[in-house]
Amino acid sequence: MKELDIVKFLKYFFKKIEDKNLLYRISGSLALKVQGMEYVPKDIDIICDNFSYVELKYLFQDYIIKEGRKKDLIGNYFLLDFNGIEVDILSFDDENISMLDEIYTVTWHKLELPVLPLGETQKFYELTNRYDKAQRIKQYLDSL
Repeated sequence: MKELDIVKFLKYFFKKIEDKNLLYRISGSLALKVQGMEYVPKDIDIICDNFSYVELKYLFQDYIIKEGRKKDLIGNYFLLDFNGIEVDILSFDDENISMLDEIYTVTWHKLELPVLPLGETQKFYELTNRYDKAQRIKQYLDSL
């Protein structure tokens, strides 16, 4: 996925939610990339609380191509197709997995993106049994 396409979606996303009071964070490979790790995102992952999930589902209803429950992660999701960009929006039942109280902001392409710090992201991947990504983050942090 091209960075320009990601930026276009994020600008659209921020415009749609600008007057809303939503709690969310950018996650997945995009969150790792914007914090300096070598990743080429294949999609955009957004994690939010239950209230924001309902709001986002309403705001982006025209782009939803799939929705359901992620049993392995214990949460709900819906998938958007925004001009060929896949956007996965998730809300976990367990706030300890969502980690929305750990967010900080990173500037990327003049956009302010809420993300988890890399150390917390490593913990998130351990909690969700994604040990491959957790290990890659650990190696990156150890190299700094």
